[in-house]
Amino acid sequence: MNVEEIDSVIEHLRCATCKRYLMWPPIMQKPHGDNICGRCALKDTNEVFIRQMTLEEILRKLSFPCKNESHGCKRRLHFGKVDRHEMRCVYNSTVCPAMDCAVSDLLINLPQHLSEHAEIMKAQLKIDIEIARDYKEMIGATINGVTYMMQYEYNAAEKMLCFDIRGLCYKKAKYYLSLRNTAFPNSCVSIRGGTVPPYFQIRPRVNLCITKYLPALEDSNVVTFAFVIKSRQVNKHTQTDPLIPPPLIVRRRLRVDIMLMHFHRNAN
Repeated sequence: MNVEEIDSVIEHLRCATCKRYLMWPPIMQKPHGDNICGRCALKDTNEVFIRQMTLEEILRKLSFPCKNESHGCKRRLHFGKVDRHEMRCVYNSTVCPAMDCAVSDLLINLPQHLSEHAEIMKAQLKIDIEIARDYKEMIGATINGVTYMMQYEYNAAEKMLCFDIRGLCYKKAKYYLSLRNTAFPNSCVSIRGGTVPPYFQIRPRVNLCITKYLPALEDSNVVTFAFVIKSRQVNKHTQTDPLIPPPLIVRRRLRVDIMLMHFHRNAN
């Protein structure tokens, strides 16, 4: 079946409650026969449902359009794997994170809008903090073609830095953090960072107490926090349509292993 034929079929496979496609397991049937998705079934705890195992097996053979198809997203999603894409979809609508700005647009268009906020966008994710005063700010930077935003808050009394880094267009990346004495850059401490989450993923902020690092920084009054973003190489196949089968890398490796095995046997 081509995509048009699949779309004509899945139009009849919608949740009776939320009217979205039946893409979230488990699929449940109400006493009067209506099918609902797993999300709606969890909300309705007063109803008695029957799980539709056969229908779920059929749904696993199909692919569904993203909820942002009308905004330009062309991805096809498989049953039970919707949430992962939706938190990364660059065609989600969002509001500009800059303070006193209420512009609403698609996430894919947000980097162009943020370029107008010169007070936020910097050349790199680097901040200078006077350890005796509090901060609550946001900065952004475009690194290797991807715009990253960081909200941070510093509590001078606790010497605690809380921060959250997000990539606007999701690409697998990690961040690394270094602390430097602003007056004497040779006095520095490198700290292992973590992964940069998708923009819409709910995740707690990172809390970093700098008290234990101050002696190594010669008790500097101003500390420079420099965040280095390193993108991880993504297999080109993962950026293509998910309906295309993966390359036969495993099969080729297996064939090579078998040839080597025969070679060693003949050598012995």
